[in-house]
Amino acid sequence: MAGLRRKTLSGFLWIFAGTAGQNLLQFSVLLVLARILSPEEFGVISASMIIIGLIQIFSDMGVGPAIVQFKDLDDVHIGTGKTISALLGLLMGWVVYLIAEPYARFLDIEGVKESVQLLALVLPIAGFTVVSQAILQRNLQFKKLIKFIFLSHVIGQLLVAIPAAFMGYGYKALIYAILAQNIALLLMVNLGQHFVKYQFDFEAAKRLLNFGFGQSLGKFANYTAGQIDNLVVGKFLGGAALGFYSRAYQLMIMPVNLIGGTIDKVMFPAMAEIQDENEKLANIYINLTSLILMLFTPVAVVGVLCADEIVIFLLGDKWLSAAPVLEILVAVVFFRVGYKISDSLSRAKGSVYRRAWRQTVYAILVGIGAYLGQFYGLRGVSIGVVLAILCNYFMMLQLSYKLISFRWNELLGVLLKGFVVLLFSAVPVWGAKRYLIPEYNALTITLLCTTISLFSFSVGLIFMRRFYKKEFLFFRQVVAWKARKL
Repeated sequence: MAGLRRKTLSGFLWIFAGTAGQNLLQFSVLLVLARILSPEEFGVISASMIIIGLIQIFSDMGVGPAIVQFKDLDDVHIGTGKTISALLGLLMGWVVYLIAEPYARFLDIEGVKESVQLLALVLPIAGFTVVSQAILQRNLQFKKLIKFIFLSHVIGQLLVAIPAAFMGYGYKALIYAILAQNIALLLMVNLGQHFVKYQFDFEAAKRLLNFGFGQSLGKFANYTAGQIDNLVVGKFLGGAALGFYSRAYQLMIMPVNLIGGTIDKVMFPAMAEIQDENEKLANIYINLTSLILMLFTPVAVVGVLCADEIVIFLLGDKWLSAAPVLEILVAVVFFRVGYKISDSLSRAKGSVYRRAWRQTVYAILVGIGAYLGQFYGLRGVSIGVVLAILCNYFMMLQLSYKLISFRWNELLGVLLKGFVVLLFSAVPVWGAKRYLIPEYNALTITLLCTTISLFSFSVGLIFMRRFYKKEFLFFRQVVAWKARKL
Protein backbone atom coordinates (compact mmCIF):
# COMPACT_ATOMS: atom_id res chain seq x y z
CA MET A 1 0.00 0.00 0.00
CA ALA A 2 2.91 2.36 0.72
CA GLY A 3 4.15 1.79 -2.83
CA LEU A 4 0.71 2.60 -4.20
CA ARG A 5 0.54 5.82 -2.17
CA ARG A 6 3.96 6.91 -3.35
CA LYS A 7 3.24 6.11 -7.00
CA THR A 8 -0.16 7.80 -6.79
CA LEU A 9 1.23 10.99 -5.28
CA SER A 10 4.16 10.99 -7.69
CA GLY A 11 1.75 10.43 -10.55
CA PHE A 12 -0.50 13.25 -9.40
CA LEU A 13 2.39 15.70 -9.34
CA TRP A 14 3.72 14.56 -12.72
CA ILE A 15 0.33 14.68 -14.43
CA PHE A 16 -0.50 18.01 -12.80
CA ALA A 17 2.80 19.48 -14.02
CA GLY A 18 2.42 17.93 -17.47
CA THR A 19 -1.19 19.01 -17.83
CA ALA A 20 -0.25 22.51 -16.68
CA GLY A 21 2.44 22.61 -19.35
CA GLN A 22 0.03 21.26 -21.94
CA ASN A 23 -2.59 23.86 -21.02
CA LEU A 24 0.02 26.62 -21.13
CA LEU A 25 1.03 25.43 -24.59
CA GLN A 26 -2.58 25.30 -25.81
CA PHE A 27 -3.20 28.69 -24.26
CA SER A 28 -0.19 30.22 -26.02
CA VAL A 29 -1.13 28.66 -29.36
CA LEU A 30 -4.71 29.90 -28.96
CA LEU A 31 -3.45 33.46 -28.42
CA VAL A 32 -1.67 33.27 -31.77
CA LEU A 33 -4.29 31.38 -33.79
CA ALA A 34 -7.18 33.54 -32.56
CA ARG A 35 -5.49 36.48 -34.26
CA ILE A 36 -4.91 34.60 -37.54
CA LEU A 37 -8.01 32.44 -37.99
CA SER A 38 -11.61 33.67 -38.01
CA PRO A 39 -14.49 32.53 -35.77
CA GLU A 40 -15.94 30.77 -38.85
CA GLU A 41 -12.74 28.72 -39.33
CA PHE A 42 -12.70 27.68 -35.68
CA GLY A 43 -16.37 26.80 -36.11
CA VAL A 44 -15.56 24.38 -38.96
CA ILE A 45 -13.10 22.44 -36.79
CA SER A 46 -15.41 22.46 -33.76
CA ALA A 47 -18.26 21.11 -35.89
CA SER A 48 -16.01 18.43 -37.41
CA MET A 49 -14.62 17.25 -34.08
CA ILE A 50 -18.13 16.61 -32.75
CA ILE A 51 -18.63 13.59 -35.01
CA ILE A 52 -14.98 12.47 -34.81
CA GLY A 53 -15.03 12.38 -31.02
CA LEU A 54 -18.42 10.69 -30.95
CA ILE A 55 -17.33 7.81 -33.17
CA GLN A 56 -13.94 7.57 -31.46
CA ILE A 57 -15.62 6.54 -28.22
CA PHE A 58 -16.60 3.23 -29.81
CA SER A 59 -13.38 2.83 -31.77
CA ASP A 60 -11.84 0.84 -28.90
CA MET A 61 -15.09 -0.18 -27.15
CA GLY A 62 -13.68 0.78 -23.74
CA VAL A 63 -10.74 -1.64 -23.98
CA GLY A 64 -8.30 0.89 -22.49
CA PRO A 65 -10.17 1.45 -19.20
CA ALA A 66 -10.78 -2.31 -18.94
CA ILE A 67 -7.02 -2.92 -19.15
CA VAL A 68 -6.52 -0.42 -16.32
CA GLN A 69 -9.33 -1.73 -14.13
CA PHE A 70 -8.81 -5.53 -14.24
CA LYS A 71 -6.98 -6.89 -11.20
CA ASP A 72 -5.79 -10.02 -13.03
CA LEU A 73 -4.34 -9.13 -16.43
CA ASP A 74 -2.19 -11.28 -18.71
CA ASP A 75 -0.75 -11.13 -22.23
CA VAL A 76 -3.83 -12.82 -23.66
CA HIS A 77 -6.02 -9.93 -22.50
CA ILE A 78 -3.48 -7.37 -23.73
CA GLY A 79 -3.05 -9.00 -27.16
CA THR A 80 -6.80 -9.40 -27.58
CA GLY A 81 -7.34 -5.80 -26.53
CA LYS A 82 -4.80 -4.61 -29.10
CA THR A 83 -6.56 -6.56 -31.85
CA ILE A 84 -10.01 -5.26 -30.91
CA SER A 85 -8.96 -1.61 -30.67
CA ALA A 86 -6.93 -1.73 -33.92
CA LEU A 87 -9.74 -3.32 -35.96
CA LEU A 88 -12.40 -1.04 -34.52
CA GLY A 89 -10.21 2.00 -35.21
CA LEU A 90 -9.93 1.06 -38.87
CA LEU A 91 -13.65 0.31 -39.13
CA MET A 92 -14.77 3.52 -37.44
CA GLY A 93 -12.42 5.61 -39.56
CA TRP A 94 -14.09 4.22 -42.66
CA VAL A 95 -17.55 4.87 -41.17
CA VAL A 96 -16.68 8.51 -40.45
CA TYR A 97 -15.42 9.02 -43.99
CA LEU A 98 -18.72 7.70 -45.37
CA ILE A 99 -20.97 9.83 -43.17
CA ALA A 100 -19.00 13.06 -43.69
CA GLU A 101 -21.22 14.23 -46.56
CA PRO A 102 -24.64 13.75 -44.90
CA TYR A 103 -23.28 15.22 -41.66
CA ALA A 104 -22.06 18.32 -43.53
CA ARG A 105 -25.45 18.68 -45.25
CA PHE A 106 -27.19 18.50 -41.87
CA LEU A 107 -25.10 21.31 -40.36
CA ASP A 108 -24.91 23.32 -43.59
CA ILE A 109 -21.50 24.77 -42.65
CA GLU A 110 -19.04 25.19 -45.51
CA GLY A 111 -15.85 23.14 -45.19
CA VAL A 112 -17.18 20.54 -42.76
CA LYS A 113 -17.27 17.66 -45.28
CA GLU A 114 -13.60 17.88 -46.26
CA SER A 115 -12.57 18.52 -42.67
CA VAL A 116 -14.37 15.41 -41.37
CA GLN A 117 -12.95 13.21 -44.13
CA LEU A 118 -9.39 14.27 -43.29
CA LEU A 119 -9.92 13.91 -39.55
CA ALA A 120 -11.27 10.37 -40.06
CA LEU A 121 -7.60 9.32 -40.20
CA VAL A 122 -7.37 10.05 -36.46
CA LEU A 123 -9.44 6.97 -35.59
CA PRO A 124 -7.21 4.19 -36.99
CA ILE A 125 -4.14 5.99 -35.62
CA ALA A 126 -5.70 6.17 -32.15
CA GLY A 127 -6.76 2.52 -32.37
CA PHE A 128 -3.12 1.43 -32.33
CA THR A 129 -2.38 3.67 -29.33
CA VAL A 130 -5.13 2.80 -26.85
CA VAL A 131 -3.71 -0.29 -25.15
CA SER A 132 -0.16 1.05 -24.86
CA GLN A 133 -1.45 4.15 -23.07
CA ALA A 134 -3.63 2.02 -20.81
CA ILE A 135 -0.68 -0.16 -19.76
CA LEU A 136 1.36 2.91 -18.81
CA GLN A 137 -1.58 4.22 -16.81
CA ARG A 138 -2.22 0.85 -15.15
CA ASN A 139 1.42 0.62 -14.08
CA LEU A 140 1.24 4.19 -12.74
CA GLN A 141 4.03 5.22 -15.13
CA PHE A 142 2.64 8.73 -15.29
CA LYS A 143 6.02 10.41 -15.77
CA LYS A 144 6.58 8.60 -19.05
CA LEU A 145 2.97 8.96 -20.21
CA ILE A 146 2.76 12.69 -19.57
CA LYS A 147 6.07 13.29 -21.35
CA PHE A 148 4.76 11.51 -24.43
CA ILE A 149 1.48 13.42 -24.41
CA PHE A 150 3.18 16.77 -23.89
CA LEU A 151 5.72 16.18 -26.66
CA SER A 152 2.96 15.16 -29.06
CA HIS A 153 1.17 18.45 -28.33
CA VAL A 154 4.39 20.39 -28.92
CA ILE A 155 4.80 18.71 -32.30
CA GLY A 156 1.18 19.16 -33.34
CA GLN A 157 0.41 22.63 -32.08
CA LEU A 158 3.71 24.48 -31.96
CA LEU A 159 5.51 22.92 -34.92
CA VAL A 160 2.54 22.34 -37.23
CA ALA A 161 -0.53 24.46 -36.36
CA ILE A 162 1.10 27.89 -36.09
CA PRO A 163 3.37 27.61 -39.17
CA ALA A 164 0.51 26.19 -41.27
CA ALA A 165 -1.82 29.00 -40.15
CA PHE A 166 0.78 31.65 -41.06
CA MET A 167 1.18 29.97 -44.46
CA GLY A 168 -2.52 30.52 -45.15
CA TYR A 169 -3.93 27.01 -44.75
CA GLY A 170 -6.88 28.30 -42.70
CA TYR A 171 -8.79 25.68 -40.73
CA LYS A 172 -6.68 22.93 -42.34
CA ALA A 173 -3.80 24.10 -40.15
CA LEU A 174 -5.73 22.72 -37.17
CA ILE A 175 -6.44 19.45 -39.00
CA TYR A 176 -2.77 18.90 -39.83
CA ALA A 177 -1.88 19.65 -36.21
CA ILE A 178 -4.32 17.06 -34.87
CA LEU A 179 -3.02 14.39 -37.26
CA ALA A 180 0.63 15.15 -36.45
CA GLN A 181 -0.11 15.05 -32.73
CA ASN A 182 -1.76 11.62 -32.95
CA ILE A 183 0.98 10.14 -35.14
CA ALA A 184 3.67 11.38 -32.75
CA LEU A 185 1.87 9.89 -29.75
CA LEU A 186 1.43 6.56 -31.59
CA LEU A 187 5.16 6.27 -32.20
CA MET A 188 6.22 7.33 -28.71
CA VAL A 189 3.92 5.11 -26.63
CA ASN A 190 4.70 2.00 -28.67
CA LEU A 191 8.47 2.34 -29.00
CA GLY A 192 10.40 0.86 -26.10
CA GLN A 193 7.48 -1.04 -24.56
CA HIS A 194 7.40 -4.79 -24.06
CA PHE A 195 5.83 -6.11 -27.25
CA VAL A 196 2.75 -8.30 -26.89
CA LYS A 197 1.61 -9.93 -30.10
CA TYR A 198 -1.79 -9.30 -31.62
CA GLN A 199 -4.11 -12.21 -30.92
CA PHE A 200 -7.76 -12.98 -30.27
CA ASP A 201 -9.18 -15.03 -27.44
CA PHE A 202 -12.96 -15.25 -27.21
CA GLU A 203 -13.17 -15.40 -23.40
CA ALA A 204 -10.72 -12.52 -22.99
CA ALA A 205 -12.63 -10.48 -25.58
CA LYS A 206 -15.92 -11.21 -23.84
CA ARG A 207 -14.55 -10.03 -20.51
CA LEU A 208 -12.95 -6.91 -21.98
CA LEU A 209 -16.05 -5.93 -23.92
CA ASN A 210 -18.42 -6.59 -21.02
CA PHE A 211 -16.68 -3.92 -18.97
CA GLY A 212 -15.70 -1.85 -21.99
CA PHE A 213 -19.19 -1.62 -23.47
CA GLY A 214 -20.57 -0.20 -20.23
CA GLN A 215 -17.61 2.16 -20.06
CA SER A 216 -18.26 3.23 -23.66
CA LEU A 217 -21.95 3.81 -23.01
CA GLY A 218 -21.12 6.13 -20.13
CA LYS A 219 -18.41 7.86 -22.13
CA PHE A 220 -20.74 8.16 -25.13
CA ALA A 221 -23.41 9.80 -23.00
CA ASN A 222 -20.89 12.08 -21.29
CA TYR A 223 -19.33 13.08 -24.61
CA THR A 224 -22.75 13.70 -26.12
CA ALA A 225 -23.54 15.94 -23.16
CA GLY A 226 -20.32 17.84 -23.82
CA GLN A 227 -20.91 18.24 -27.56
CA ILE A 228 -24.64 18.38 -28.18
CA ASP A 229 -24.64 22.06 -27.26
CA ASN A 230 -22.05 22.64 -30.00
CA LEU A 231 -24.25 20.72 -32.43
CA VAL A 232 -27.26 22.86 -31.54
CA VAL A 233 -25.27 26.09 -31.85
CA GLY A 234 -23.78 25.05 -35.20
CA LYS A 235 -27.11 23.92 -36.62
CA PHE A 236 -29.35 26.77 -35.46
CA LEU A 237 -27.01 29.72 -34.86
CA GLY A 238 -24.33 29.10 -37.53
CA GLY A 239 -20.60 28.53 -37.89
CA ALA A 240 -19.51 31.92 -36.53
CA ALA A 241 -21.63 31.50 -33.40
CA LEU A 242 -20.12 28.04 -32.93
CA GLY A 243 -16.67 29.60 -33.20
CA PHE A 244 -17.49 32.08 -30.41
CA TYR A 245 -19.11 29.41 -28.25
CA SER A 246 -16.35 26.84 -28.68
CA ARG A 247 -13.54 29.31 -27.85
CA ALA A 248 -15.34 30.46 -24.70
CA TYR A 249 -15.78 26.82 -23.76
CA GLN A 250 -12.07 26.19 -24.40
CA LEU A 251 -11.09 29.02 -22.05
CA MET A 252 -13.34 27.57 -19.35
CA ILE A 253 -12.20 23.99 -19.89
CA MET A 254 -8.47 24.67 -19.55
CA PRO A 255 -8.47 24.85 -15.73
CA VAL A 256 -11.03 22.04 -15.68
CA ASN A 257 -8.68 19.78 -17.63
CA LEU A 258 -5.72 20.83 -15.51
CA ILE A 259 -7.31 19.66 -12.25
CA GLY A 260 -10.10 17.33 -13.37
CA GLY A 261 -8.02 15.55 -15.99
CA THR A 262 -5.19 15.04 -13.52
CA ILE A 263 -7.54 13.66 -10.89
CA ASP A 264 -9.10 11.23 -13.36
CA LYS A 265 -5.82 9.90 -14.76
CA VAL A 266 -4.31 9.37 -11.32
CA MET A 267 -7.26 8.54 -9.07
CA PHE A 268 -8.99 6.04 -11.38
CA PRO A 269 -6.16 3.46 -11.27
CA ALA A 270 -5.39 4.29 -7.63
CA MET A 271 -9.04 3.89 -6.59
CA ALA A 272 -9.25 0.68 -8.61
CA GLU A 273 -6.41 -0.72 -6.49
CA ILE A 274 -8.41 -0.13 -3.26
CA GLN A 275 -11.88 -0.52 -4.77
CA ASP A 276 -13.11 -2.65 -1.85
CA GLU A 277 -11.98 -0.25 0.92
CA ASN A 278 -14.92 2.14 1.15
CA GLU A 279 -13.73 4.07 4.19
CA LYS A 280 -10.49 5.08 2.47
CA LEU A 281 -12.37 5.92 -0.71
CA ALA A 282 -14.80 8.12 1.24
CA ASN A 283 -11.91 9.98 2.86
CA ILE A 284 -10.32 10.61 -0.55
CA TYR A 285 -13.68 11.74 -1.96
CA ILE A 286 -14.37 14.34 0.74
CA ASN A 287 -10.83 15.73 0.77
CA LEU A 288 -10.66 16.05 -3.02
CA THR A 289 -14.05 17.76 -3.15
CA SER A 290 -12.91 20.32 -0.60
CA LEU A 291 -9.60 20.96 -2.36
CA ILE A 292 -11.30 21.40 -5.74
CA LEU A 293 -13.76 23.89 -4.25
CA MET A 294 -10.84 25.83 -2.75
CA LEU A 295 -8.82 25.84 -5.97
CA PHE A 296 -11.64 26.92 -8.26
CA THR A 297 -13.07 29.72 -6.12
CA PRO A 298 -10.67 32.38 -7.50
CA VAL A 299 -11.13 31.00 -11.03
CA ALA A 300 -14.91 31.38 -10.84
CA VAL A 301 -14.73 34.85 -9.29
CA VAL A 302 -12.35 36.33 -11.87
CA GLY A 303 -14.03 34.49 -14.76
CA VAL A 304 -17.49 35.81 -13.92
CA LEU A 305 -16.53 39.38 -13.02
CA CYS A 306 -13.89 39.92 -15.73
CA ALA A 307 -15.20 37.86 -18.67
CA ASP A 308 -15.14 40.79 -21.12
CA GLU A 309 -11.59 41.78 -20.23
CA ILE A 310 -10.33 38.18 -20.35
CA VAL A 311 -11.73 37.62 -23.84
CA ILE A 312 -10.41 40.94 -25.19
CA PHE A 313 -6.96 40.36 -23.71
CA LEU A 314 -6.62 36.73 -24.78
CA LEU A 315 -8.48 36.54 -28.08
CA GLY A 316 -8.90 40.11 -29.28
CA ASP A 317 -11.82 42.49 -29.80
CA LYS A 318 -13.36 40.43 -32.61
CA TRP A 319 -14.13 37.65 -30.10
CA LEU A 320 -16.08 39.78 -27.60
CA SER A 321 -19.31 37.86 -28.35
CA ALA A 322 -17.71 34.91 -26.52
CA ALA A 323 -17.61 36.83 -23.20
CA PRO A 324 -21.23 36.20 -22.05
CA VAL A 325 -20.73 32.48 -22.69
CA LEU A 326 -17.53 32.41 -20.64
CA GLU A 327 -19.16 34.35 -17.81
CA ILE A 328 -22.01 31.87 -17.49
CA LEU A 329 -20.03 28.64 -17.96
CA VAL A 330 -17.25 29.54 -15.53
CA ALA A 331 -19.79 30.31 -12.78
CA VAL A 332 -20.32 26.57 -12.25
CA VAL A 333 -16.76 25.45 -12.89
CA PHE A 334 -16.57 23.69 -9.49
CA PHE A 335 -19.51 21.45 -10.38
CA ARG A 336 -17.96 20.79 -13.80
CA VAL A 337 -14.77 19.52 -12.15
CA GLY A 338 -16.34 18.07 -9.01
CA TYR A 339 -18.34 15.42 -10.79
CA LYS A 340 -15.11 13.95 -12.18
CA ILE A 341 -14.30 12.56 -8.72
CA SER A 342 -17.59 10.66 -8.81
CA ASP A 343 -16.85 9.59 -12.36
CA SER A 344 -13.45 8.11 -11.45
CA LEU A 345 -14.95 6.44 -8.38
CA SER A 346 -17.82 4.79 -10.26
CA ARG A 347 -15.45 3.33 -12.88
CA ALA A 348 -13.00 2.15 -10.24
CA LYS A 349 -15.84 0.34 -8.46
CA GLY A 350 -16.96 -1.24 -11.75
CA SER A 351 -20.34 0.55 -11.73
CA VAL A 352 -20.12 1.49 -15.37
CA TYR A 353 -23.78 0.85 -16.21
CA ARG A 354 -25.16 2.88 -13.31
CA ARG A 355 -22.79 5.63 -14.40
CA ALA A 356 -23.92 5.23 -18.02
CA TRP A 357 -27.62 5.84 -17.43
CA ARG A 358 -26.89 8.96 -15.38
CA GLN A 359 -24.67 10.28 -18.16
CA THR A 360 -27.46 9.53 -20.64
CA VAL A 361 -29.88 11.64 -18.61
CA TYR A 362 -27.22 14.37 -18.46
CA ALA A 363 -26.82 14.33 -22.25
CA ILE A 364 -30.59 14.59 -22.74
CA LEU A 365 -30.76 17.53 -20.32
CA VAL A 366 -27.93 19.33 -22.14
CA GLY A 367 -29.70 18.80 -25.47
CA ILE A 368 -33.01 20.10 -24.14
CA GLY A 369 -31.36 23.04 -22.39
CA ALA A 370 -29.30 24.02 -25.44
CA TYR A 371 -32.24 23.71 -27.84
CA LEU A 372 -34.59 25.79 -25.68
CA GLY A 373 -31.80 28.25 -24.97
CA GLN A 374 -30.88 28.82 -28.63
CA PHE A 375 -34.07 30.82 -29.10
CA TYR A 376 -32.37 33.41 -26.87
CA GLY A 377 -28.95 33.24 -28.52
CA LEU A 378 -25.62 32.09 -27.08
CA ARG A 379 -26.47 33.35 -23.60
CA GLY A 380 -29.60 31.21 -23.54
CA VAL A 381 -27.67 28.12 -24.68
CA SER A 382 -25.12 28.70 -21.92
CA ILE A 383 -27.79 28.94 -19.22
CA GLY A 384 -29.43 25.73 -20.43
CA VAL A 385 -26.09 23.91 -20.33
CA VAL A 386 -25.29 25.22 -16.83
CA LEU A 387 -28.58 23.87 -15.46
CA ALA A 388 -27.75 20.45 -16.92
CA ILE A 389 -24.26 20.54 -15.36
CA LEU A 390 -25.78 21.14 -11.93
CA CYS A 391 -28.18 18.22 -12.37
CA ASN A 392 -25.33 15.95 -13.44
CA TYR A 393 -23.22 16.84 -10.41
CA PHE A 394 -25.98 15.89 -7.99
CA MET A 395 -26.85 12.68 -9.89
CA MET A 396 -23.22 11.55 -9.71
CA LEU A 397 -23.02 12.65 -6.08
CA GLN A 398 -25.93 10.35 -5.29
CA LEU A 399 -24.21 7.47 -7.09
CA SER A 400 -21.03 8.04 -5.07
CA TYR A 401 -23.03 7.88 -1.86
CA LYS A 402 -24.55 4.58 -2.97
CA LEU A 403 -21.08 3.18 -3.66
CA ILE A 404 -19.08 4.30 -0.60
CA SER A 405 -21.58 5.75 1.90
CA PHE A 406 -19.64 8.91 2.74
CA ARG A 407 -20.96 11.13 5.53
CA TRP A 408 -23.38 13.79 4.27
CA ASN A 409 -22.58 16.11 7.16
CA GLU A 410 -18.91 16.16 6.10
CA LEU A 411 -19.84 17.04 2.53
CA LEU A 412 -22.24 19.78 3.61
CA GLY A 413 -19.51 21.18 5.84
CA VAL A 414 -17.16 21.29 2.85
CA LEU A 415 -19.73 23.19 0.74
CA LEU A 416 -20.48 25.64 3.56
CA LYS A 417 -16.79 26.40 4.09
CA GLY A 418 -16.38 26.91 0.38
CA PHE A 419 -19.25 29.40 0.28
CA VAL A 420 -17.69 31.49 3.06
CA VAL A 421 -14.32 31.56 1.26
CA LEU A 422 -16.15 32.48 -1.96
CA LEU A 423 -17.56 35.59 -0.27
CA PHE A 424 -14.09 36.56 0.94
CA SER A 425 -12.83 36.34 -2.64
CA ALA A 426 -15.76 37.78 -4.60
CA VAL A 427 -16.80 40.89 -2.66
CA PRO A 428 -13.43 42.74 -2.87
CA VAL A 429 -13.09 41.95 -6.60
CA TRP A 430 -16.61 43.15 -7.34
CA GLY A 431 -16.04 46.37 -5.39
CA ALA A 432 -12.65 47.06 -6.97
CA LYS A 433 -13.87 46.47 -10.52
CA ARG A 434 -16.98 48.57 -10.04
CA TYR A 435 -15.55 51.56 -8.20
CA LEU A 436 -11.73 51.60 -8.42
CA ILE A 437 -10.49 50.27 -11.78
CA PRO A 438 -13.28 50.60 -14.38
CA GLU A 439 -11.24 52.74 -16.80
CA TYR A 440 -8.10 50.61 -17.14
CA ASN A 441 -7.35 48.43 -20.19
CA ALA A 442 -8.34 44.76 -20.37
CA LEU A 443 -4.93 43.39 -19.36
CA THR A 444 -4.59 45.68 -16.33
CA ILE A 445 -8.11 44.96 -15.09
CA THR A 446 -7.63 41.20 -15.48
CA LEU A 447 -4.30 41.20 -13.62
CA LEU A 448 -5.52 43.50 -10.83
CA CYS A 449 -8.72 41.51 -10.29
CA THR A 450 -6.79 38.23 -10.28
CA THR A 451 -4.36 39.62 -7.70
CA ILE A 452 -7.17 40.95 -5.49
CA SER A 453 -9.06 37.66 -5.79
CA LEU A 454 -6.05 35.55 -4.82
CA PHE A 455 -5.15 37.86 -1.93
CA SER A 456 -8.67 37.99 -0.49
CA PHE A 457 -9.04 34.25 -1.08
CA SER A 458 -5.86 33.67 0.94
CA VAL A 459 -7.16 35.93 3.71
CA GLY A 460 -10.35 33.89 3.75
CA LEU A 461 -8.41 30.64 4.06
CA ILE A 462 -6.34 32.07 6.92
CA PHE A 463 -9.50 33.22 8.66
CA MET A 464 -11.04 29.77 8.14
CA ARG A 465 -7.84 27.78 8.76
CA ARG A 466 -9.08 25.92 11.81
CA PHE A 467 -11.94 24.55 9.70
CA TYR A 468 -9.53 23.42 6.97
CA LYS A 469 -7.10 21.39 9.08
CA LYS A 470 -7.86 18.10 7.31
CA GLU A 471 -7.55 19.65 3.86
CA PHE A 472 -4.27 21.42 4.69
CA LEU A 473 -2.87 18.19 6.09
CA PHE A 474 -3.97 16.28 3.00
CA PHE A 475 -2.36 18.90 0.74
CA ARG A 476 0.90 18.90 2.71
CA GLN A 477 1.04 15.12 2.48
CA VAL A 478 0.71 15.31 -1.29
CA VAL A 479 3.41 17.95 -1.65
CA ALA A 480 5.80 16.26 0.81
CA TRP A 481 5.10 12.70 -0.46
CA LYS A 482 4.55 11.59 3.14
CA ALA A 483 0.94 10.49 3.07
CA ARG A 484 0.28 8.06 5.89
CA LYS A 485 -3.44 7.87 5.31
CA LEU A 486 -5.47 8.71 2.21
